[in-house]
Amino acid sequence: GGFGLINKDGLKKPSYYAYYLLSKLGNEIIEQGEDYIITRSGEDIQILAYNYAYFDDLFLLGDTSHINHRERYLIYENKGIREMEFKINGIVGDYKITNYKLNRESGSVFDTWIKMGMPENMSVEEIEYLKGKAKPEMAVEYVKLKGEYRYVFQVPVHGVEMLILEKRM
Repeated sequence: GGFGLINKDGLKKPSYYAYYLLSKLGNEIIEQGEDYIITRSGEDIQILAYNYAYFDDLFLLGDTSHINHRERYLIYENKGIREMEFKINGIVGDYKITNYKLNRESGSVFDTWIKMGMPENMSVEEIEYLKGKAKPEMAVEYVKLKGEYRYVFQVPVHGVEMLILEKRM
């Protein structure tokens, strides 16, 4: 727990992985909008989409009565999955596409710890288990693109998804 990117047991929090994904963005912004950014680095394209939830009105007014050790998400507005479709034109050739998903199911050490039963004074084995499980999901595919690439993100609340299209030589 506590503030920061890594907790006292050396476990990386979602904020750590959010910065990790941001570090993968290219140096040229192609487009940005509400809850997304598309960048380029040479012939490689990076698309990052997110679904941020703001604090709810009760919490903003100072009411913390609905917060407890297990239910930390009750202070946020109730939002559903955010669907965003992206189309990249003029993209031709062989590409490696890497997809990263960071959300409550993949990359949240807190949610993984809850699923474990909220162990206290964790053993080395429990800490290592969390280190292995609480990472963003990653998938890789190789495709031949012929001018256009389309992808639909379905980002859950508090989630981030990133696609990296790397041109292969």
